[in-house]
Amino acid sequence: MMSNDKTADQLSKIEEKINSFSEVLQNFGLNLIQNIGKINRSIHILTDKLGVLLESTTYVKSLVPQLNLVIEKQDSLENEMDHLKSIITNLAFPQRSSQGTERDETADIKEENAKEMLKELKELIEKSNTIEDLVIHLQESKESIYEEIGGHRILYEIQKTINDLKSESEVNNSLRSSLFEKIEFWSNRL
Repeated sequence: MMSNDKTADQLSKIEEKINSFSEVLQNFGLNLIQNIGKINRSIHILTDKLGVLLESTTYVKSLVPQLNLVIEKQDSLENEMDHLKSIITNLAFPQRSSQGTERDETADIKEENAKEMLKELKELIEKSNTIEDLVIHLQESKESIYEEIGGHRILYEIQKTINDLKSESEVNNSLRSSLFEKIEFWSNRL
């Protein structure tokens, strides 16, 4: 009988272990199902957010041409405002007297000196290899021209060119030729 009791004890221990293992397995399964549900919900939320992000990106991309147009119009308006400022300045402070006297010869000399400074600027630009050098040469020329002839619209345009150059990365032939064209334009406006 003892062997029956031992067998019964062992069977009961095995049954307890099986029940315990079955509980662990059941808890593991429930936790696994819950975690899969959470992951599935997170995936749906992220998918929805991705859809919203895609729509927003498309909308922003569609605004780029309109923003470029606004920037172009802004540049055009700035040029027109500068032109109006120079007209108003010339009307408020005319260079010639209303009595019909001839233009002061020193003004012609100063104008020729300013044109010579622009010519020298071309030579400096030809030799420049860095954007920093170009900016320095343009700044020095602007200051020299100001000292020679006083305020003039080309000084604003030179400053605008200096500001534009600061966003450039390297000096190349295209940049040089663009600067040469601007210098010719400035020289003709003196």
